[in-house]
Amino acid sequence: MDDIKEDIAAAAKALMSEGTVRKLTVTDIVERCNITRQAFYYHFENIPKMMEWILEKESDKLLAEIDKTKDIEAGLKRFFLLAVRTLPYARRSLESSYREEVEIIVSSCVEKLCTYIIDEMNLYKGYSRKEIRFIVRYHSQAILGLLKTWGKEDMNNIDDVVHNTFLLLSAKVIAL
Repeated sequence: MDDIKEDIAAAAKALMSEGTVRKLTVTDIVERCNITRQAFYYHFENIPKMMEWILEKESDKLLAEIDKTKDIEAGLKRFFLLAVRTLPYARRSLESSYREEVEIIVSSCVEKLCTYIIDEMNLYKGYSRKEIRFIVRYHSQAILGLLKTWGKEDMNNIDDVVHNTFLLLSAKVIAL
């Protein structure tokens, strides 16, 4: 069953990366992977749910890699490289009628990463869950802001961007 989901996801990613469609549709996807619309809807409720599945899978792979290597800064770099590679998809998605859903999904994935890092590094001991939730939201929005304005200079200085992001995320907040 995951094989067909993978095929559907691969078709959607290919269509978006090629830029051949202004708006990604189920019709485009099923034609690309040679399945019926019913097959698509059997596996995914709609396009935003498919995008959510894709991002969740990528997120889970990344967190498993960080967990295995225990190198959080390297994991952050991998995250940024993955995010930069998918920026064209994200930008096209944000221009579509799925903008709001995509923003929520992407934000959720970044929050999941920040929460993982905070938990894994045992940061912010003595802070309430409410305070930690605020800290996660703050850092997530900062990372999303970086990605929204990402340019060549950022790519050329990715090690510095990653290192500074890591330092800021792991820094103790003096007062909320």
